[in-house]
Amino acid sequence: MRALPERQRAQSVLTVFDVYREPMPAVAGSPVPGAQFQTAVEHSGRTIPHVTRELIGKYLADLNGLGVLSK
Repeated sequence: MRALPERQRAQSVLTVFDVYREPMPAVAGSPVPGAQFQTAVEHSGRTIPHVTRELIGKYLADLNGLGVLSK
């Protein structure tokens, strides 16, 4: 990823890798429970998509269209 052009590198996961260098300790539960998250998303007028084969295909096509995937 470091070999990507600057624009693509800025859109890659490289920008968030530092957060994962030293992971936080595991804790039970979630800081935002699922029901609370779902309510907040619905309140915003959006929906949480189900992860289907078609959705994954769309994401891959979108990433390919942005030129961030290589074959």
